[in-house]
Amino acid sequence: MEEITLRLEKCEKWTKFKNLMNKTGDMVCPEFKRKHYVNIEQTLNISINQEKIKRKKIQMVLENFSSDNLHLKIDEHFDNLKNKIDLHVEELIKKINDIRIEMVEKIDEKREEFIAEIYNFEFQQINQEKFSKEIEKISDILEKLEIEDGYLSNILKMELQKNKILDKLNKNKFERKNILNEIEQLVGTLRLTDEKIQIRATKEASEKIKKKRNFENSLCVNILNGNSNFVTCLQLIDQYTLASGNDDNTIQIWDLRNYNCVHTLNGHSRFVSCLQLIDQVTLASGSHDKTIKIWDLRNYNCIKTLNGHSSFVWDLRNYNCIKTLNGHSSFVFCLQLINQFTLASGSHDKTIKFWDLRNYNCVNTLNGHSNSVRSLQLIDQFTLASGSWDKTIKIWDLRNYNCVHTLIGHTDSVCCLQSIDQNTLASGGADNKIKIWQRE
Repeated sequence: MEEITLRLEKCEKWTKFKNLMNKTGDMVCPEFKRKHYVNIEQTLNISINQEKIKRKKIQMVLENFSSDNLHLKIDEHFDNLKNKIDLHVEELIKKINDIRIEMVEKIDEKREEFIAEIYNFEFQQINQEKFSKEIEKISDILEKLEIEDGYLSNILKMELQKNKILDKLNKNKFERKNILNEIEQLVGTLRLTDEKIQIRATKEASEKIKKKRNFENSLCVNILNGNSNFVTCLQLIDQYTLASGNDDNTIQIWDLRNYNCVHTLNGHSRFVSCLQLIDQVTLASGSHDKTIKIWDLRNYNCIKTLNGHSSFVWDLRNYNCIKTLNGHSSFVFCLQLINQFTLASGSHDKTIKFWDLRNYNCVNTLNGHSNSVRSLQLIDQFTLASGSWDKTIKIWDLRNYNCVHTLIGHTDSVCCLQSIDQNTLASGGADNKIKIWQRE
């Protein structure tokens, strides 16, 4: 980069980029003996100079980038992971072996103690052969009986001592620790990315991606039952947990692994109109009882009730109205931010309008629903879902503003939508159902 030549403003001489780097404002011309000044910013803004700088940057990036180099980095990274695991396991094996050696040494020491105890009581002195020889030498019956009584007395003593030794022996044990559930904690945890990296360049693959993105192939994979009234709002808590606000004044917590309701939160006196996750363990709920309740998701208790609204709950960043967007012919039900410069609105007039937030103009209007648009949910940067009182969910392609699919399944108004991930959408309806939709 330093060696590329740039044309100087005013004198139009050529100089190396390194003569201009890290400098601003006016400087003495580096190429003229006659002293005059050139402006750095104006020089760098000359089109031919900008082109040469950009071309050099691209060349430098391309020199550093190659699929072979990336392949080597991938191999090197995962080989390094394997080496770390092997090294850690070797350290664990060495530690385990050290513990084994220490245990074996203690076992040998204890064995010697028991053997010494046996010798102290001279168990080896009394045996069948010695007893038989001693009895055969004696002819008097009474004397034999006396000797036999002595043997029996000693045998009883030895039997008692033997039982004591065996009892003591049985107290020396090795208790195997059950570590099957703890083995991962002992060895360590391997964390790998879940998403698949797919690079496709063919037209066929491109069409498959397009279809998948637009929910052209989709089906309802589950229905969550348990609501006594219609579902007014949804909020994803984590990848396995969904919260629903209901017309019966409750909030229900659902396990998406088995689609069961695992908790019901009671506290509001009118229906729950909105939910917002504050952090991983805190949920806020807004209600038509004019309160906001804060819930601790670790124990599902209400830890705070915010009072003060005289009407419904509003979310404001400041207290000034900077612009009013006019265009809908009836009241607005829902909003969805599409990107930094675009806002979508759904209305009772059955339309969805797109607003340019730079000039506050309506740039597009989507028609398709036969009743009020009650909810909007951005699925990805190219795809918007809309739920309506006409009992349908429509999927819109934001590149051409066409409806690419209509999801039919609710038997009453669709009141709320929540994206679970880019392949899964949840919908809540006035039919008291939460439906889970998935791309095929």
